[in-house]
Amino acid sequence: MENRTQEIECLLVDVKTCSKMLGLGLRTTYRLVAQSYREQSPLKIFRFGTAYRISRKSIENFVAGTTHGNQNIGG
Repeated sequence: MENRTQEIECLLVDVKTCSKMLGLGLRTTYRLVAQSYREQSPLKIFRFGTAYRISRKSIENFVAGTTHGNQNIGG
């Protein structure tokens, strides 16, 4: 029997990873996450205690423009 290790791509990412994926600063990303958590849009946010996790698919949809509405975060 072969022992193959498979790379598992996580369905959820932390705020720091989300920030890197979007090319945004951490503060701006936290604002986006907080707004999205309240409205569950444009990103799908899960909260586990004090930790936020963001759906990788919702980040991809946000960047692709398949979520509804324009966003003005920060500033």
